[in-house]
Amino acid sequence: MRWVAVLFLGLVLSGAAGADVATYYTGVGNKIDRGFCNVLGAPILEIPYQVYSVSKEKNILAGGTIGVAKGIVTMPLRVLSGSYDLITFCIPIPRDFGSLIRPDYIPWVGDTSGGEGGAEK
Repeated sequence: MRWVAVLFLGLVLSGAAGADVATYYTGVGNKIDRGFCNVLGAPILEIPYQVYSVSKEKNILAGGTIGVAKGIVTMPLRVLSGSYDLITFCIPIPRDFGSLIRPDYIPWVGDTSGGEGGAEK
């Protein structure tokens, strides 16, 4: 158990030493936030969001079929991406604490711009 604490502390300190400390801790906070939002939000919101999104793009029939299928496929990917973020929150990988999945959040959760898909880069 002691080696886990030493490894964790070493990763935190090595990450903080290689980058601006404020930027590092902002990245850590963003990664934890994104991880929790994706792990907790995806099982509830991914399928309805995909149905809404596809219905808006095409029509309600496509939303009810393609949207549901797209949500079923995307949900576990988003949960895995969120889990990865929570496990590796103190390590700046992918580059600069980036996300493994796009958009970073389910747009209904992480949209701060007022428009759909605001968290997308």
